[in-house]
Amino acid sequence: MSNMGAYRLPLELVAEVISHMWEDIRHELPTYATISLQWQTIIEDRTFKHITLSNNKRLDEFEKLTLQTPERKRSVRRIDVYVPLESCEDKLLKYFGVLEAHQRDNGVFALFMRTIFHSLCPLEDRRLLLRHRYEPKYLTLTKADAVLISNVPAITKFRVYGGHEDGQLILPATSILLASKLLQLRELDLRLWDNEKLNLSSRRANRDEFARSFELLPSTIDCLDLKYYHHSPEYHRGYMPARLMNGNIEDLLSSTLRGFSHQLKELYLSNVVVGKELLCPPSLSANPHLPSWPKLTNIPVNYAITTPSGEWYFESQSTDGDNNTQEEFPAHEEQGDLPSDVLRASCKLMNELYVSAARAALDMPRLKLMGLVADYNAVVHRFTYSVFSGTAEALWAAEDRFTPEKRVISAWNAIAMRHTDQELFWECEGGSRGKTTLPEILTWA
Repeated sequence: MSNMGAYRLPLELVAEVISHMWEDIRHELPTYATISLQWQTIIEDRTFKHITLSNNKRLDEFEKLTLQTPERKRSVRRIDVYVPLESCEDKLLKYFGVLEAHQRDNGVFALFMRTIFHSLCPLEDRRLLLRHRYEPKYLTLTKADAVLISNVPAITKFRVYGGHEDGQLILPATSILLASKLLQLRELDLRLWDNEKLNLSSRRANRDEFARSFELLPSTIDCLDLKYYHHSPEYHRGYMPARLMNGNIEDLLSSTLRGFSHQLKELYLSNVVVGKELLCPPSLSANPHLPSWPKLTNIPVNYAITTPSGEWYFESQSTDGDNNTQEEFPAHEEQGDLPSDVLRASCKLMNELYVSAARAALDMPRLKLMGLVADYNAVVHRFTYSVFSGTAEALWAAEDRFTPEKRVISAWNAIAMRHTDQELFWECEGGSRGKTTLPEILTWA
């Protein structure tokens, strides 16, 4: 009865209501419903939770109640059905049934099933219902609306929950408009939605508008925590990731986050669809002078398994022709230690990402932690670079035994020398570890 405490009703009235819950009601309207509509909802959430249908009368009542008040079926969590069959009541018919009795039983069984399924057919999973309802609809604040909102200099931390699939969504750019009114904002925490499955043009427009709105944010922000939820396809084969770049050289959101990160001390990204341009421009010749990250200390990134250009960070072994570890490590089905359907990380994309990250890390003098993590089904791919007590350490951890290219190792060893004046201390999942400047440092136990 804890849900009812807020009504502060006298105990006598509460007892009166409860007394009607199990009463043999002979009226069209339950007695408890005459007291309050709220009481009716609370009680029927309990009484309709578990339904037992054991005879034709109960079946007729269930059909009538759900047709009259469709909302009641949303309270149903379990239905026990006992179909009264003539052959089951008569033991002789059960074992030596005649055709007529069997046909009658089939008719009763079919009636029960038709009635139950017909009564429940409009019922949808609430999560699916909300997801489809709100997918193209966001709570939106236009720039004209934002002009009428006053600036607030007192708030330093701001969090927006606008990307939960079971609730109402908030347009990503709207969260930036609100944050732009907080003139002394230091920490910005955003939970947003990037998962439009049915309308790719809407998803592209939302991402681009979100990216362009970053220029409105105050320069006082030094910590950004962005969870930009995207559910990539569950199955690798037969599905092509969405292409989000519209023919551009760079993904606008990735490059915008890179530019904004120059003012930050900490950047946390999770579930975000980003490309290698998140950390470094795709062409250094077009951007010969990289800006520095003078304050950045932590940058953990949990990125989605697809890229904005429509590629997979993981690929099937049968098509992984450029995997430079194929000869060194035989196929999984020959090793017998991993299932044959486990995918390998894309050597091309992963190595490009690591080189891009290394180029950026050269201009992060205060960097203490950089993490790049992706996971797909059973495959987890993790890279961590950390500096602690004057020692730089790199960890590559992957179930598919991915080995970085020589240029990747050389690049990160150069960063370790710049940050600590010492060689890179490396570790591979499996127990191998050591210190060396040689490109071939990585071995698997």
